[in-house]
Parts: sequence; C-alpha cells; structure tokens
Amino acid sequence: GTADPITLSDVKQSGATGIVSALHDVPIGEVWSVEKIRERIELIEASGLRWSVVESVPVHESIKMGSDDRHRYIENYKQTVRNLGTCGLHRLCYNFMPVIDWTRTDLEFEWPDGSRALAFDALEFAVFELHLLRRPGAEKDYDKSMVSRAAELFKRMDAATCKRLEQTVIAGLPGRMVEAYSLSEFQAALDAYKEVDAAALRANLVHFLKEVVPVAEEAGGYMAIHPD
Repeated sequence: GTADPITLSDVKQSGATGIVSALHDVPIGEVWSVEKIRERIELIEASGLRWSVVESVPVHESIKMGSDDRHRYIENYKQTVRNLGTCGLHRLCYNFMPVIDWTRTDLEFEWPDGSRALAFDALEFAVFELHLLRRPGAEKDYDKSMVSRAAELFKRMDAATCKRLEQTVIAGLPGRMVEAYSLSEFQAALDAYKEVDAAALRANLVHFLKEVVPVAEEAGGYMAIHPD
C-alpha cells in the first residue's frame, strides 16, 4: 500500500513489471469502490508498473466464525470482486486464518550478506504463547522439551526483546498496522473462536466459497487462498 517503506520506484529498479497490492485503508468487510481501485491502478501505472495481483481482500471475522451477520459481509465481498473485475483485476488472493493474516517472529531477520527477510522461530513463538500472552492451556499444546526450552529462552530475553516479539506476532501485517492489538485484545480475539473448531471453520470456508466463487467466475477472476 501507500504506507509501504518499499516505494514503487524501488520496485521498478529491481526489474519487476508488476506488483502485488491491496487497499489497506478500506476497513475489513467494507466494499472496495471502483473509484478507489482505479485510483490505486493509476498510481501504480504512473510508475511504469501494473497491478498484477490483489493480496488480500480480507475476509471479515464474522464470515470465518459463521456469525449471524456474515451475509452482509459476504455480499460486500462479492461486490468488491465485481468491482475488481470491472477494473481488470482478476487474480485475487485471500486467507481464512482466524484473528490475524499470518504470523512471523522476526520481521528483520538478517542473512550473512546483510539482506533482511521475514522469519518464524517455533521456540520464540512458544515464548510468546507461554510467557507473554500466557494463553490458557497453551502448555498442553507443547511437549515438555519445548516448554522447558521456552522457559530458558524467556529468562535470557530483556524487556525490549520481549516487546518486539509481542508486537511482531500480534500487530498484523507489516506495512499495514491498522488492526494492531494489545495482548488482552489479542486474547479476546482468540476467545471469540472458542466455539469454532476445525470442522466448523472448514464449513464456514465452504459456505464462503459457494457464495463468492461463482461471482468471481462471472467477473473473470481467480480466487487463490493463502496456504497455512
């Protein structure tokens, strides 16, 4: 999006011809208007690039949980898909993961050559769950070795390191930061899914796809789910 520290000029210099983008400023569940979509297309094309892939059009939590108000959000999603098709955007990525889009434990992992990348460390994530979030029952999801190793690592972490890990896990997608949580808010978001098991989540996904995929096909689009 427009708040990304990587500029369109930077992308152009890399030799890329197209980019992946989304309208991060539109609240989740609301319709992406044709006007706002075209505005973003014009911005991208002014830099000599094209908007190749839309990632993501976020799926509202009510749809994932199968809440009573999900119909409104599904209808809004359909209209967004139609509007994207009208504007010539046909490759649409999305995910159906609860609460947050995806999780990393380090957004600035440094490789030996000095380049940086995203990274996920299962041990650090265990520290987050067991010692920072203190999710009820979390210890049952880890073996004794992992619980012990997480405790040892936590002892060696200073306050700044703990805070950085906390914010990295719960603050949403980097470059967006519009749905950042405190630990208590994050736990509350998790608690909302207490009655949604794997089977229910899958059923809600199937319902969503049965509603949206025909609309995408009519608009000439492709729906690509983020594997996780």
